[in-house]
Amino acid sequence: MNSLKDYFETKYYDNICNNIINYVDSHIEDLKQKAYKLKQFGEYEIYETSISNIQLYDLSGMDIRCDICVSVTVLVKDGDSHYDNEQEINLTYTLTYKGAVDEGIFEFSDIKPFWDTEKTSRLSQDLVPIIKSAELDKYAETILEEYYPEALNGSEAVNTDILVKRLGLTKIEGVIDEGRNVFGRVYFVDADVPYYDWIEEIDKNIRVKAGTIFVDPKIFFLRNLGAENNTIIHECVHWILHRKAFEFQRLIGNIGINRIECMVDGSTRGAKWDAMNTMEWQANAIAPKIQMPRAAFSRKAEELLSQYSDDIICDAVEKTIVDLSVFFKVSKLAAKIRLVELGYDEAIGAFNYVDGHYVRAHGFKKGALNVNQTFTLSAQDAAIVRFFNQELRQITKDGDYLFVENHYVYNVPLYVQPSGDGHLELTDYARSHMDECCLKFEMKITSDVGKGYHTLCYLNRADPIITFNIEYIGKSDEEENLVAIRKKQCKEAIDIRKQMTDDRKQCIELLLKWRNMDYYTLAIDSGVSQKTIKRTIDSTTSPTLETAAAICIGLNLPPSISFKLLEVLRCPLDPNSERDQWIGEALTVKYNETIDAVREYLAPYGVKI
Repeated sequence: MNSLKDYFETKYYDNICNNIINYVDSHIEDLKQKAYKLKQFGEYEIYETSISNIQLYDLSGMDIRCDICVSVTVLVKDGDSHYDNEQEINLTYTLTYKGAVDEGIFEFSDIKPFWDTEKTSRLSQDLVPIIKSAELDKYAETILEEYYPEALNGSEAVNTDILVKRLGLTKIEGVIDEGRNVFGRVYFVDADVPYYDWIEEIDKNIRVKAGTIFVDPKIFFLRNLGAENNTIIHECVHWILHRKAFEFQRLIGNIGINRIECMVDGSTRGAKWDAMNTMEWQANAIAPKIQMPRAAFSRKAEELLSQYSDDIICDAVEKTIVDLSVFFKVSKLAAKIRLVELGYDEAIGAFNYVDGHYVRAHGFKKGALNVNQTFTLSAQDAAIVRFFNQELRQITKDGDYLFVENHYVYNVPLYVQPSGDGHLELTDYARSHMDECCLKFEMKITSDVGKGYHTLCYLNRADPIITFNIEYIGKSDEEENLVAIRKKQCKEAIDIRKQMTDDRKQCIELLLKWRNMDYYTLAIDSGVSQKTIKRTIDSTTSPTLETAAAICIGLNLPPSISFKLLEVLRCPLDPNSERDQWIGEALTVKYNETIDAVREYLAPYGVKI
């Protein structure tokens, strides 16, 4: 047997047929009305009965309700002996059986002459709840109402020890497997199970009872989401929602399926059938909603945001996330994701980690970003997308946009300012109005991750196992209003560029005068000695590209002037050299930064200036 349909056809076929015969016999007038082709209603015989479908509904405990759709063909003969006619009549009946799936005994309770379905508490043919994304909160709240109602009013967070006790489960903590790829496991039947003893560093077998959950508190789903509490609740959700599915597998003979083993990448391991991925998605999606109930979480978020009303909104949101994570005993990432789910778009800009470092919180107009869109890029992604996207390359080639704090930001003082350590940084205004001043990009996941986890991945950029393709999708709607400011700012640089000749000394002295610098100051700001600078000017040989680029950065030259100076110094960039491409990136999008900041930018790619 491979399905519940097979089970009923094998075990209950005679019972189904007898109930249909009794119903037809007791509703003979209904059959007469359908025999309209005959002169007179005569003898009839049910000669074909088949189960076409079964709708399953969840009941309390281990009970389920099975609405069995049965197609019936009745052959009716003409009662007038003068006519040798007969008519086939096709009927559909719904027979309802109820019973405990772990016992495999079902009792007939009702029959109806039509196929009528309900829209709630449905189960799949594998006895897995049919849950739409919009219903996840409802299921979480139903579980809390039954097992932990005090969490619904927000008076306290879910205590996993209490939840485990109320469910009658047993929890074992430790390393589940040597590779540490499994964060949780739950057993639905008594079993001898493998267990990795991390002290002796060997695999062992131990005897456990049904309702035993194993959790490894050191590893989490997709490596960064959740904490030990999330892992425990995840396994509890499996027990609450999926026990019937596992009992059903045993009922139809699949006795080897006794547990579900949850992997850090969102998949499952061990004995599998088609419903496994659905069950894992449900547990991953519902567990954080149990930890952070919709109404209680929203009330607490509003309360905290009001406490931080003196802060700019992006900083207030970040402080709120920290407090929410402490109160609900979840990770900051989990609290951030929950806020985004509940409509707080500002949370998208909080707690981002790119290029191995923290990116300051930022905000934007509601609706400015979809969940798979971003203003934040790694330096490598920024360079790659600028190299391949002609439109992006065109609008950034003149220094109109700088790469600051992992964003392409419009280069005017309203948005960019020097920090205390000489680096450039976003102004507070820019951090609160990213949609106004930053370029926008779309993320496409290239890792092998199920669609159900995409939102999580978009908001968890720090996870090394998640990789993206980045595509440029547009600039700010406000840019037209800023062009006049930028043109005025660039006019002086354009005039200087026009005055540059092919004479090295003329160019350097012109640029030093423009920047109000002398050779000593340039040496300090570029990291190139005065002796080397003067030799570069006086010599007819070309300096190294690294030296020339450092001089350009020391002078904070806009791209058009930098590339002209490189030509004058006879060390133009080689488009086929990866090193030269990175130096060109620095001269284009980091030219207003200090030499130390530019060196930090280039260091991960093995480029030195």
